[in-house]
Amino acid sequence: MFQTLTHRLRRYDYTLAAIKASLVLSLLFITLMTLSGLLW
Repeated sequence: MFQTLTHRLRRYDYTLAAIKASLVLSLLFITLMTLSGLLW
């Protein structure tokens, strides 16, 4: 039971990391788009 719990927590950590990565990527994309818009 404890092993499955740790596995679930690890999978949750992976999902959290993926969400954080996607958020950072979207923020970078938005900043790049605004910068290019200002430059144009």
